[in-house]
Amino acid sequence: MHHLILADFGNDWSLAGSILTFAIPVGLFVAVAAILYFLYTRPHAVPGHRDLVPAGGRHAAGAPRAATAA
Repeated sequence: MHHLILADFGNDWSLAGSILTFAIPVGLFVAVAAILYFLYTRPHAVPGHRDLVPAGGRHAAGAPRAATAA
């Protein structure tokens, strides 16, 4: 009794491989996007600029305003 035995090794496609092909790039994208979001949305100091102050006796440069002739 000589039977032909065909071994079924499956195929090269696996469900886990297809999920990881999607999940790893998406995970990297989300991680980089979160890092960039927190880096660029936090308050930061810009040299030569002051915080905004309420309207008063000084203009943006901090010098007193010139008297207006009425």
